[in-house]
Amino acid sequence: MVKCSECTHCKKEEERRKREEAARRLRSCREPSFAWRRFEYQDYWNNSDKFWQIRMDPTDSTVVWIQYGRNGTVGTKIKKEFTWSYEVRQYFTDKVKEKLGEGYSYKGTH
Repeated sequence: MVKCSECTHCKKEEERRKREEAARRLRSCREPSFAWRRFEYQDYWNNSDKFWQIRMDPTDSTVVWIQYGRNGTVGTKIKKEFTWSYEVRQYFTDKVKEKLGEGYSYKGTH
């Protein structure tokens, strides 16, 4: 008798569920937010352990805050100002796509 954990159908269903969850998290991390969206990059062969995070300013819709540095440090915080709020949303999504393309992984909000 085949156990359900060894069933091919159940394994495929579990893999599909994991892919859908990963896609959902990826979609949600690209949406501009007032909470910090944190991304991390770790490459121990090259002694690289970095973080990068971004958020929209809750009091000014034309401002984005970015903080980056090595994990375990406070890092550097910069303020980026725009003329229009739609530019903020575009910048936010573009930078997130860029960081994901560079190998950063999404770690959630805080």
